[in-house]
Amino acid sequence: MSSKSNKNTQLVSSGRKKAYTHGVVNPVVQRASTIVFDTVADLKEAAKTRGDKTLFYGRRGTTTHFALQDAITELEGGEGCALYPCGAAAISQVLLSFLKTGDHILMVDNAYEPTRDFCDKILVGLGISTTYYPPTIGAGIKDYIKPNTKVLFLESPGSITMEVQDVPAMVKVANEHNVMTILDNTYGNGLHYRPLEHGVDISIQAATKYIVGHSDVMMGVAVANKKYWLTLRENSYLLGQCTSADDAYLALRGLRTMGVRLNQHE
Repeated sequence: MSSKSNKNTQLVSSGRKKAYTHGVVNPVVQRASTIVFDTVADLKEAAKTRGDKTLFYGRRGTTTHFALQDAITELEGGEGCALYPCGAAAISQVLLSFLKTGDHILMVDNAYEPTRDFCDKILVGLGISTTYYPPTIGAGIKDYIKPNTKVLFLESPGSITMEVQDVPAMVKVANEHNVMTILDNTYGNGLHYRPLEHGVDISIQAATKYIVGHSDVMMGVAVANKKYWLTLRENSYLLGQCTSADDAYLALRGLRTMGVRLNQHE
């Protein structure tokens, strides 16, 4: 099969473990808040294994969410996937998971408008400074890095103006300065571009756009590499991020046709 055929096969086959489908083709819609355990020992064990896709409480997710997380993780080639109620939430919560007072973030100057607003109106109030850099700066990003720079945020192609960034060159510089890299991959969608394969630490998508694809669900996703996944998972959970099982099911359904739909977009 061609590379494109392999990707489309992946889109229709991922996230279909028997534990999620219960004997039917698609993962079932499992709605839940409270989970019932046979014993107190089972409850305590589930509490300890937060990242093992075990039922514990609705905010951690159900098998419907786990199926979507598996599929998106496979699509992006990462260690794990966190779900959010929209793309803007994914961006803001990922940044809040890794930034603290006194830190500095490098933000691409053509970023999605809500991303800029979050930096200019929320992060600044938390004592986190932002410097905007030209999207085509490439390895020249080294001149913008400060001693307190913690995050390099990329968006490629960029919103509206569509500049494509030299991701490998910028990631190389970031790694040399111990700066983590985050990329808004909504346009790349995991099918056309997989940032983690080029060294990016966390790839974010507004799943509302191409993954869901039918203008009926708001959702954001963030896929992290092994180095940052546990922190992202834990902090997203502590920040109360969750999505509904019905929305997760619709995102899974949208994922199956993403390749076909993107061909029509082209």
